[in-house]
Amino acid sequence: MHRWTASELERRLGEAGESETVIAAHRLAADYWRWRVDVWLQERHADVHDLLEARHHLLATDDPEAAGAVTEVVCSRLHAWGAWEQESELVRDTLARLSPDGERAAAWTHQLGILAQDRGDLSEAETQYRRALDISERLGNQAGMAASYRPLGMLAHARGDLSEADTQYRRSLDIDERLGNQAGMATSISQLGILAAEREQLEAAIGLHGRALLIRAGMGIPQVQNNVRKAARAASTGRDPGVPASPRDGRRRRSRERDRANARSDWRR
Repeated sequence: MHRWTASELERRLGEAGESETVIAAHRLAADYWRWRVDVWLQERHADVHDLLEARHHLLATDDPEAAGAVTEVVCSRLHAWGAWEQESELVRDTLARLSPDGERAAAWTHQLGILAQDRGDLSEAETQYRRALDISERLGNQAGMAASYRPLGMLAHARGDLSEADTQYRRSLDIDERLGNQAGMATSISQLGILAAEREQLEAAIGLHGRALLIRAGMGIPQVQNNVRKAARAASTGRDPGVPASPRDGRRRRSRERDRANARSDWRR
């Protein structure tokens, strides 16, 4: 049915006092569109179209939780495709429907930070991460706070402020250790290992990457290879301070510069 026709029928049913009938119809429509995604073999873009249709109907039933779950799936797919403008519009539309001080608002604001960071707008990314952090702090949401401290550390790392990066990583790690968030712990420890290597604290770097490696190996996640590579790199770059610099040191410096540049993308690891 055409959207205009459906809207007109909805208006007339509402005027006739059949609002429950309208809500039931929206629920059925949402179920139908989600069923298509689950069952039909179709292009990925068609799946996104169908999920957006389901979202429309779920919003009409005043079911923000279900609508939010569908929105997360759509945004995840749009992000993977690099359709960041469409994703941003969807995130902002979702935020406009939420209380500005709720946990879900913090999560969606954080997503705006991710989008800005992936676009290379680090100033806007920091603004959004700090907004999300502010909401989480007011709510006492420890997990949300840790999720914001970590990318704030990566942004500081990317601009060369190693002291600030260290502070933010350790804030995130402290919370994740208390909450038992293994994935978050591994990410922060790995980032601290990168910092240690840049500061030429090679034994500390190897130890930190080893800790992250053990956590990730226990979780069975593929990022374990990152820590193997970085620990090996730190081990291979050690040099007695009394030994004259060699051409290899230039390559080591460039390697550290690559690690710093990668701090922006490593936030997912």
